[in-house]
Amino acid sequence: MISNTPLVEASREITENGSYDKGTFILTDKGNYKGCGSFMELLRVITDLKIRSAQYANPLSGLPGNVPIQNMIQEYLDRQSPFVVIYVDVDNFKPYNDYYSFEQGDQVISAVARVLKESLGVQEAFIGHVGGDDFVVVMPDMQYEMVCQRILKGFQFASLNFYTQEDRHRGGIYAEDRAGEKVFFPMMSLSLGVLLVHPGVFDHTQKLSSYATRAKKGAKSQGGNTYYVVDSRQVGLMRA
Repeated sequence: MISNTPLVEASREITENGSYDKGTFILTDKGNYKGCGSFMELLRVITDLKIRSAQYANPLSGLPGNVPIQNMIQEYLDRQSPFVVIYVDVDNFKPYNDYYSFEQGDQVISAVARVLKESLGVQEAFIGHVGGDDFVVVMPDMQYEMVCQRILKGFQFASLNFYTQEDRHRGGIYAEDRAGEKVFFPMMSLSLGVLLVHPGVFDHTQKLSSYATRAKKGAKSQGGNTYYVVDSRQVGLMRA
C-alpha cells in the first residue's frame, strides 16, 4: 500500500482484499519499502476519528460542524496544493421558515445535505454544516463548474416539494420581512460562493473564510440560484 494513502481508503482496500486477518500490511513509496502497518492500529485511529467527528456533527444534517470544517481547510492549506471551497447558502430560507413552520424548515436543511451528497457522489470532497442554512464543501478538484451546476439543479428540483401547489404556481410566498412589512419572497434557491484557493495565499483558515463569505455575498447579490467565483490569486488586487 502507498504510504500517503488516506486512512479511509486504506481501510477499504484492506477489507476488500481480505488481508485484515494477516494483522499487518506493507507501506511503499514509489515502489520502495517504507515499513509495515498494523490493521488493528489503523482500525483504532479510524474509530477515534469517527468518534471525534460525531462529537461535532450537526444533529439535523448529520454533517461535520465548525471544528472539523476548520481542521479540514487547514489540512488542505498545509498540503500546499490548490483546492476549492464552496460556501452554500439557502436564499429566502428565513421567511419560508417563518411562513410554513420550523419543522418544514428542518426538512429543507436535511434536503440540502442530501443534495450536496448526491451532487458530489464518489468524488473526493468534504461536506460540512456551518449552522442554520449555511454549508461548506471542500474539494481538491478545480473543475468546480459541473459540481455547482449539479448542486443548483438538484436543490431547484427538491425545493418544489416544500411548497403548496398554489405557492409553486405563484412562484413564492407573501411573508413579513424584517421590518414587519408583508412582501413577496421568491421560492428558495441556493447561492454558492466559490473560492479558488492557490498555494501560498492563505496561512490560516480565518482569512480564507472571510473571502469565502465574500464569494457567497457575490452570489446572493446576483439574485440566487447561481454561483460566484473568487480567485485567491486576486486577493492582493481586491485589497488594493
